[in-house]
Amino acid sequence: MLSSGIGWDDITRMIKEERKAGNPLANLIYKINFEKNVVSLILDAVDESERNQIEIEDHLLSNFDPVMKIEVDLGVSAQLNIMRYFEIKKKSFLKEIKTKEAAQDAIKKAEATAAKDLEKFK
Repeated sequence: MLSSGIGWDDITRMIKEERKAGNPLANLIYKINFEKNVVSLILDAVDESERNQIEIEDHLLSNFDPVMKIEVDLGVSAQLNIMRYFEIKKKSFLKEIKTKEAAQDAIKKAEATAAKDLEKFK
């Protein structure tokens, strides 16, 4: 739109008008940061229409919220935005797994220490 000469204020006004008109795409826009060239979208992770149904294993969805705020960089392609997002989600998922494993180890060590301490007092 900027290449056609439409300014940021006009774009913001157009989005507000489209929201009032009930345009579902305009309602997805959460925030626009013109300085960073980023648009934040609110997306529903669940598509309930049957024609768009795909089967995804449950363990792959455990790291996703039902509603997500996604930042889209307008300076790069949609494909690069998707790759960046899923790389972040993959890293956070792996970090979550490592954190859970470390917590389990800490619990086991604490239980072992407590058991040893109890043996001393028997």
